[in-house]
Amino acid sequence: MKVFLVKMIAAAGLLCSASFTQAGLVLTSFVSTAQSTTTTFMTGWDFTVGSSDVTLKRLGYWDESGDGLNASHQVGLWALDGTLLSSAIVPAGTVAPLDGQWRMVDVTEVTLSAGITYRVGGEATGDEYSYGSSSQGPLDPAIASIQNLGMFVNDAGFSFPANGPSGVRLNANAFVALKAPAPGVLALMLSGLGGLAVAKKKGEM
Repeated sequence: MKVFLVKMIAAAGLLCSASFTQAGLVLTSFVSTAQSTTTTFMTGWDFTVGSSDVTLKRLGYWDESGDGLNASHQVGLWALDGTLLSSAIVPAGTVAPLDGQWRMVDVTEVTLSAGITYRVGGEATGDEYSYGSSSQGPLDPAIASIQNLGMFVNDAGFSFPANGPSGVRLNANAFVALKAPAPGVLALMLSGLGGLAVAKKKGEM
């Protein structure tokens, strides 16, 4: 009986921890031609969440050489109807930690629903940005696909990149994690394990 309970507790731990372990950049890497700009414009691209809800945890901007940004960049995440869901300012320099090719900052967590497409974008002014043909790296496993890789809007400040697609503009990025089960779900899981333990005990009598 003791061994059985130990196994059940271990199983419960795995079930709980598994909900927190899958997290990462929506797009982990890409190879593209870098260009510089002195004009103000937004770039963006779309991604579709996979079969489970995810939680947005960070937003970031591409640091082409990995040696710090020349300027700060406001980055946002939108629903496809143009509703802004989250935004953050990635500071100049190396203050924001580098994750892959992007400097990331924490944001207030937002739930992104399974099967829904979102647009991530950022201000591309003061640093090199990607344009032209590109080879995209792997996606986070929680993401089904990416598309419309060259959305943009010119001379509008921080705003929804509604035009395009044109070229490949993957300067902004997002960091997501699989949404953890609600406390009630975890309670039901543990209750079920307890019931199995009781049934096991009765079977041994």
